[in-house]
Amino acid sequence: LKAGVLALGALLFAFLLARGLALSLSRPVKEMGEALKAIQQGDYHVPLPVSDDAELGALARHINNLAENLHRTSLEQQRSVAQLIQTREEAEQANRAKSDFLAMMSHELRTPMNGVLGMLQLMETTRMTAEQREYATLATESTEHLLRVINDILDFSRIERDALQMEGIAFNLAELVSASTHAFNHSALQRELLLELHIQLGLDTVTVTGDPTRIRQILVNLIGNALKFTEQGKVSVVAQWAMLDNDQLHFTCAVHDSGIGIDAERLESMFDAFKQADSSISRRYGGTGLGLPIARTLAERMGGTLRAESQEGSGSVFTLQIPLPVSRDVSVDIAKPLSVLDAHGKERSILLVEDNPVNRTVVQAMLRNLGCEVDVAVDGAEAVMKASAGNHALILMDCRLPVMDGYEATRRIRQLSGLERIPIIALTANALQGDRDACLQAGMDDYLAKPFKHADLQQVLHRWLPFDAPVTGDKC
Repeated sequence: LKAGVLALGALLFAFLLARGLALSLSRPVKEMGEALKAIQQGDYHVPLPVSDDAELGALARHINNLAENLHRTSLEQQRSVAQLIQTREEAEQANRAKSDFLAMMSHELRTPMNGVLGMLQLMETTRMTAEQREYATLATESTEHLLRVINDILDFSRIERDALQMEGIAFNLAELVSASTHAFNHSALQRELLLELHIQLGLDTVTVTGDPTRIRQILVNLIGNALKFTEQGKVSVVAQWAMLDNDQLHFTCAVHDSGIGIDAERLESMFDAFKQADSSISRRYGGTGLGLPIARTLAERMGGTLRAESQEGSGSVFTLQIPLPVSRDVSVDIAKPLSVLDAHGKERSILLVEDNPVNRTVVQAMLRNLGCEVDVAVDGAEAVMKASAGNHALILMDCRLPVMDGYEATRRIRQLSGLERIPIIALTANALQGDRDACLQAGMDDYLAKPFKHADLQQVLHRWLPFDAPVTGDKC
């Protein structure tokens, strides 16, 4: 019996000892589990008590260190994310500032350029000696060259910011190629070079949809370069086309010259920005080195290519290839022009809305040379007031105006009874991507960017007003 009691006591002692050991182990293990669960949920502020037990104490210290390190990493990550957000917002703000600055610079550069070019064109319509006419023509060409340089710089900045987009406008390719080539007739004549134009039959019957301004920019660059680097011989512009299917046309325009040429090793470098094949070329012929890089970028943005073939001393060939959708709109005009003149000559009155006095003088003189009666408004509010009288057949609207801008003025004019369909033409120095769309969305019918030529204005008027006479000496 005594032995049984001792055995029972031993068992009880062993049980109590085991239970005590279990409790001493389970409590910290449970606390560690809860701490790890809290850490998993992002709560790093649950420090574990470090026991005297070597193994459990070490494990608790490791968990505490883990929580502390994770907390530190989390704080650093939050700071990094906040910094990235701030950096992104600053970058977006900087891009907006750059865009605003670019728009302002484009407007401020084009506005006086329109005055200079316009006055030179008006001067050419006056009586001048042959020598004076030659001087005026050279001044016009120099101004147009300056405008191309300005456009190159602005376009390159847009390309760098990936802000260059293409427009989709219906136009006639043959007319565009012909106008782009004939613009260099005087330059070729002055350099005693032959400038030839070959357009494949049938191209003049096709209307396509694309960005005519950008295609013209490419062609002007290629033809201008060909003339610049050709001292004798000729420059040939060859335009060809082929239907890919019922909805798409493949346009090819090659510009051949008999100029200085360039070896194959240096040919591709001409398409790198700010680079020319030889520094002596820049010194001798001038140029920014941006024309060809921009031209190739424009071609690629339109899904096409611009490639060059040349042999030193034997001339060069630059070939533009672009696929273009065929437009089913036979008439490129946006709406039908007015059909008849009324008995009081109402259709001869044009409302010119322009705040710049120089440009106002230029456009007034151009319109009067075309036989048009001109009424003038110097801000948007005055334009709405004068338009409400209903005495005008067409409105030429600047966009940046005091008191009320041209967009709001157009919207208000459209709300006036009887003026829902009066042609309103944007005549503005806002020439960045999207400006045309903004004008059309505001209710304008057409768009003419400054600086423009007398012929450009005449073409717009032909599109929207009836003319009885031939192109020269037309009357509104």
